[in-house]
Amino acid sequence: MKRLSIGKIRGLQQIANPDGIFAMCAMDHRGSLRSMIDEEHPGEVNCDEMVECKLELCSALAKYASAVLIDPIFSAAQCISHGALPSDTGLLISLEATSYGGGKEYRLTKLLDG
Repeated sequence: MKRLSIGKIRGLQQIANPDGIFAMCAMDHRGSLRSMIDEEHPGEVNCDEMVECKLELCSALAKYASAVLIDPIFSAAQCISHGALPSDTGLLISLEATSYGGGKEYRLTKLLDG
């Protein structure tokens, strides 16, 4: 049995609540969020609208979560710099791109460039 390193244990502690429970809020959505903002014209939702929505979500929900999962494009730097992410809430940043590869029988996760 492989044991976790002390760094991994510490990382897990930082995304769990005081009882050791993971109560995370996923706010890393991009494509589906564009559709929620403007169902008829999701491609017309601009960067400022996405950032504003992410800041509003994080400000309202992060205080109730042990950690949040946010995206690096519209919310990671923005939520931190605007103070929307409480200092005692863990942070996870998604690496996945919005779309998937693969066929109908399977999906392959694509990673963001860089």
